[in-house]
Amino acid sequence: MRRTPLFALTLVLLSFSLAASSAPPIVKRYRWRDSHGNEWTWEVPIPRELYLDYKRRPRVYDNYALYVTDRENFYLLLSLAHALLSKAPYDHKGRLEFMAAFVQGAVSYVPDTRGEHPKYPVETLVKAGDCEDKAILLAAFLRAIGYRVALLYFAGNPGHMAVGVECRTCTGSFYRRDGVKYFYLEATAPDWAVGEVPPEYRGRPALVIVVR
Repeated sequence: MRRTPLFALTLVLLSFSLAASSAPPIVKRYRWRDSHGNEWTWEVPIPRELYLDYKRRPRVYDNYALYVTDRENFYLLLSLAHALLSKAPYDHKGRLEFMAAFVQGAVSYVPDTRGEHPKYPVETLVKAGDCEDKAILLAAFLRAIGYRVALLYFAGNPGHMAVGVECRTCTGSFYRRDGVKYFYLEATAPDWAVGEVPPEYRGRPALVIVVR
């Protein structure tokens, strides 16, 4: 049986100014595979002071969309999202799944051990996170490049969070809010396609938290 070849590729980060920071950056080395089995590596300098600022912030529990839209880490996320976009396929489905593959595979899943503690995107890039943290990160990436997104919250014990994204050419499972179809996009684990819902959440209602 012929194996699918794996290609070791490196993404080059778009310019993001670190000059204003006196502290050395936190250098993260990511590794993951896309949906075609190609292997990618990426070395990303993350401003240390930006990360520490977010780490010290109080948590917000009544509006998770705020974690996606906070502006102080927007330009870092925009730069990273465009670096990923430069290597992604041109069609919407391929583009969404390429962006998702980074969050699914390169950013580790780490459950909360101290109760619910949502993270801002830059925190998740540095320290990894659970389902809500990875969903927030992926939603922030997609929003930065112009997609309309929502967070999909599934109540339960444990609960779950995924991303909903508007995609007029996509097929599969979606959740409707205000006339918009938000297609399900898993952020937690690798190899989930747009519109593909894990078996444990199929047919279950979700709270659609629209990110504006």
